[in-house]
Amino acid sequence: MSSEILPPNWSWVKLGDVVKGTQGVQIPKSKQVSDPRSNFQRYLYISDFKNDNNLKFVEDIYPSKNVTEKDLIMVNTGATAGQVLTGKTGVLSNNLFKISYSENLLREFLLWFLRSPFFYGRVSVELKGAANEHMGHEKFYNYFITLPPLPEQKKIVEKIEELFSGLDSGVASLKKAKVQIRLYRQSVLSAAFSGRLTQSAERQAQSELPKGWKWVKLGEVSEVMNGYAFKSGSFQLEGKYQVIKIGNLRPGIIRLNEKPAFIDELEEQIVKRSLLKKDDLIISLTGTRKKRDYGYVAMVTNQKNLLLNQRLAIIRLNKEYSSKYFLYLLRMNLFLDQFFRNETGNVGQGNVGINGIRESILPVPSLSQQTKIVEEIEKRFSEADNLEKAIDDSLAKSETLRQSILKQAFEGKLV
Repeated sequence: MSSEILPPNWSWVKLGDVVKGTQGVQIPKSKQVSDPRSNFQRYLYISDFKNDNNLKFVEDIYPSKNVTEKDLIMVNTGATAGQVLTGKTGVLSNNLFKISYSENLLREFLLWFLRSPFFYGRVSVELKGAANEHMGHEKFYNYFITLPPLPEQKKIVEKIEELFSGLDSGVASLKKAKVQIRLYRQSVLSAAFSGRLTQSAERQAQSELPKGWKWVKLGEVSEVMNGYAFKSGSFQLEGKYQVIKIGNLRPGIIRLNEKPAFIDELEEQIVKRSLLKKDDLIISLTGTRKKRDYGYVAMVTNQKNLLLNQRLAIIRLNKEYSSKYFLYLLRMNLFLDQFFRNETGNVGQGNVGINGIRESILPVPSLSQQTKIVEEIEKRFSEADNLEKAIDDSLAKSETLRQSILKQAFEGKLV
């Protein structure tokens, strides 16, 4: 409970004196159905509040666990324990509990309090990293809420919603600007690999390349090799060589600190075929079928005894070709459409073999033009990065301001 002096007629009250939590129930999967239509009345089974793509329904056999849109729902387990959500009509699962409230509390006032630094700000710190992140009823009841008279609660809610409406509008504009930056990057790449970014002459017919450019098969200008199938049982926490696995690769990034795995001793021939060199490109070959959540490419910027694991491939460009040029080129649909045309696999998993890389046909200018194009791309990307950082900073500030508004509201300083 805060030592702040509250306005007249306000008081600190234990949540347990003004609210009641009702735990949900675990309903066996055998009693859950996907289709609500039946001869019996069925209700939405609320187990994952954020997932509306896999709805389940149950018969009304647990009336005490039912919730309506008037109720509030709290997550009581996991990383989001303590998060409060607005109600839906249905039956709660056991990782949630319903919050009912007394007549001297407005629903919206309680909702904003439970999202404020006085409650969720404390809960997220106190539960974070705990062996069992769990918001039990007793713990919940022992938090305090600042309670003004009902007319003041109404005024506070109106003011919060007025201020948040303005913030939401600003945030929406910032997010729209981020989308525009992503589109701008794509337009830069599109211009770069059609010759428009560096050539001032009139654009030639779309089917033709600019003067001095040519179409090449990737396998003709590079060595393409699969990674080696290391045995995971031989991985260590430390060692001479770090093994780069598919989980270490994201678009443009090799995440060396993401679950690193090392090997000490290896046969020389294995090291020779899988050791990465500076300026190598690596690409992921496996992911979800039809999802395009692989085909990620990154460049090795320095050689640190890195070995490439299976489900990844090395693209080692010949000396007259720029790895950075191809790093950007392989992000384009011009390449990805060819790459995924070779996708095989079952319903869940998709795979592309190295022939899907080698046979890709791509536009390439002279080495000097490749270098110039990379310079122009990176100049424009740098400007976009700076703008995106400014937007991210503004988004962070808007969230800080949102929390400040809530803090003032429940200290009695907002209205």
